[in-house]
Amino acid sequence: MNPLLDERAQAVGEEIRDYAKLHVDLARTEVRDGSTRFVWGLILVLCGAAMGALALVAGCASLYLFLHGRMSPPAATAVVTLVFASVAALSFRLAKGRLVGVRSLLLPRTRAMLSEALSWRNGKSNS
Repeated sequence: MNPLLDERAQAVGEEIRDYAKLHVDLARTEVRDGSTRFVWGLILVLCGAAMGALALVAGCASLYLFLHGRMSPPAATAVVTLVFASVAALSFRLAKGRLVGVRSLLLPRTRAMLSEALSWRNGKSNS
């Protein structure tokens, strides 16, 4: 073969190899940084949820103590229970609306596009 073509092919191969290595390094960096941000975000969300739960318990305890002086203990307990139940029902209703979006993690549009592309290739003749 032509030595000039061999050198050029080798240079192109090295350039492609360097380009691929650059992309792999970039992907690794993005995954590492993204996972670090995700873990810290998850920790902060859990901390916020725990503090919110403690604030709700403290609020309901103070509501009970306030009502205990004006009502009988069973009635005050019933009112506090209704407050807890209404907050729980509201949070479940909001969570149900948000969790419907989990279906998008199954990538329905991507799978539909891939199946359409694969069926198109299978339907055509090789000519």
